[in-house]
Amino acid sequence: MLKQAEEKRMANVKLYLGDAEHLPFENAEFDVLICTDSFHHYPEPQRAIEEFYRVLQKDGYLLLADFVKPFPVRQLMNIFLPFSSEGDVKIYSRREIISFLRQNGFRDIQYQKINKSSYLTVAKK
Repeated sequence: MLKQAEEKRMANVKLYLGDAEHLPFENAEFDVLICTDSFHHYPEPQRAIEEFYRVLQKDGYLLLADFVKPFPVRQLMNIFLPFSSEGDVKIYSRREIISFLRQNGFRDIQYQKINKSSYLTVAKK
């Protein structure tokens, strides 16, 4: 994926290899952090949220978009996701996402379903 990005990147863009649970950035380095379609892959989602908070500046924003499924479907999928060849771990509920964010100090949390299978959450540090 990085190779493809390298081929297409603009001159003023830097690419980094890292993981969301151990971000390779200084404290308070960003005013906005965008996490799309990857949160369900994180083995330690609480740790990732801690890292998001750490690298955001005061009053910075986190935009978190990922998959959402209704309760019975989500429960069934979560039984099998750990065996996925795609590295999926768990699809989280609205309540779980908001709880992760609140536990780490995020505020002004807005969660909105944007289509049948996706949500967008905006939270302020």
